[in-house]
Amino acid sequence: MFKFYSPIVVFLRRVVLLIAGIVVMPVAVICNKSAQVGSFFHRAWVKSGDKPVWLQCQEKASGFIQF
Repeated sequence: MFKFYSPIVVFLRRVVLLIAGIVVMPVAVICNKSAQVGSFFHRAWVKSGDKPVWLQCQEKASGFIQF
């Protein structure tokens, strides 16, 4: 149902995010968009599968899905 990425893919994604963050953050600070950009980078950093990040965090916290 969900596709989990290998550790190499997760590592490469995080390296790309670091480089993009270094390039984009000065512009985001000038345009007062640093919170939105930071939120996007956090979601992309945490993601290690095709699950939505909120669902993945909820499963880690509770051990099962609650509806």
